[in-house]
Amino acid sequence: TMARRPFVLLLVFLSELRMGSMSGVQVRSPKARIVSWGMPARLRDIDNHIINVLADGIEQVASNLCSFVAIGKLNNSLVTWGNTSCNSFEPPPAMFRNHARKVVSTLKAFAVLRKDGRVSSWGSQSYGGNHSTVRNVLLSKRFNVISRTAGDLIGGAFCALEADTGAIVTWGHPLKGGDSSTVSHAIRAEGGALNISSSASSFAAITRNSSVHTWGYRVGGGDSQSVRHLLASEVAKVYANNFAFVALKRNGSVVAWGNFFYGGYIPIDTRRELESSAVVEVYSCSNAFAAVNKQGTIIAWGGVESGDTTSVRAELSGNKTKLKQMFSNTNSFAALMKDGSLVTWGNKDQGGDHHYVSFDAPIKTIVAADNAYAAILENGNVVCWGSQGQGGDAQSVNLNLRNIQTVDASCCAFGAVDRDGRVITWGDTRYGGDSRTVSGKLRLVFI
Repeated sequence: TMARRPFVLLLVFLSELRMGSMSGVQVRSPKARIVSWGMPARLRDIDNHIINVLADGIEQVASNLCSFVAIGKLNNSLVTWGNTSCNSFEPPPAMFRNHARKVVSTLKAFAVLRKDGRVSSWGSQSYGGNHSTVRNVLLSKRFNVISRTAGDLIGGAFCALEADTGAIVTWGHPLKGGDSSTVSHAIRAEGGALNISSSASSFAAITRNSSVHTWGYRVGGGDSQSVRHLLASEVAKVYANNFAFVALKRNGSVVAWGNFFYGGYIPIDTRRELESSAVVEVYSCSNAFAAVNKQGTIIAWGGVESGDTTSVRAELSGNKTKLKQMFSNTNSFAALMKDGSLVTWGNKDQGGDHHYVSFDAPIKTIVAADNAYAAILENGNVVCWGSQGQGGDAQSVNLNLRNIQTVDASCCAFGAVDRDGRVITWGDTRYGGDSRTVSGKLRLVFI
């Protein structure tokens, strides 16, 4: 699920008009600026240093529960801002403030991968902010992947994948993936890891011989001993939700493990459905999985509501082989079919039921917040459903949701940009649903 954070928006000030282009949106200024809103009392202001670093463009913006991090295009410099009471807004060591390639976050810490392959972290110790036990390795080896378990109230962890050998290096809370001592030797013996997947509290590594090894929170996917024989070979891909994993094997079969209530166990009837035809793709929400087989059938399992398609089985079976795109949030799925129809299931108050809203044009795409959805229609209108107080009700701004170009979401609010560059927000005011305090600064120019 999304960190409960304020909004951040890449924008241009209209007072600096010149020709330029940025992030696929043509604008009349090369001077990019960042504006944050939501929980203003808890946010450290964006100072002139941050503005200057990001003036030539922005490569990436990352966030956690407390703070934001942005990588600017100029020297790939890294800047931070956010909650002054949370130490993850403090910058990393000086040598990591330039030439940054990627930043990932746990709930209260960040890790940065430099272009030369070195890695560092900062923030809360129990969430991976203290990497002193592996600092020498992170500075002396070259890494090409960093991953994380977002964590919970106890902690989180980071994992770095060494580029040359596939060896893994982990740090952070030992019960949340920060301790990989039980699997690191086996991973090295199998030629190293090719890819790392993560749930909220565990990691899963696919090795060079296509087997899977897991570690972290035992009942959240960190213990895969019960299916170890099924994960020993031929694994093509691993998917995760908050507390369970699913492996898709090359023959189209699937293997699940982790928390029973999150899809870590596949019921017998569901397994029979999965075995009727090879699975080609798997999707997840926070507590369930949905698989699509070669026949186009969608089969779900896991959470009591999101893992049960009984109420929409007729709709799904009538659209076999026609899935266009799948979307999900905390406790529901939304399947957009190639014929333009929409099928939703899961918790009805969190987006699992869209039948009380109407669409006056075909759906172009859908954006998910934790408990609501916003659909952008082909005519530029936006239709929302789900939790009313968290973005599912846009009546207060409905007249402004016309000619919309793009929509983004925080955990509990949405922000839309129309054809004239105006920014419209709705949802929980604590998480970005009310941008009136910064409305004078919010404007994008589309050409």
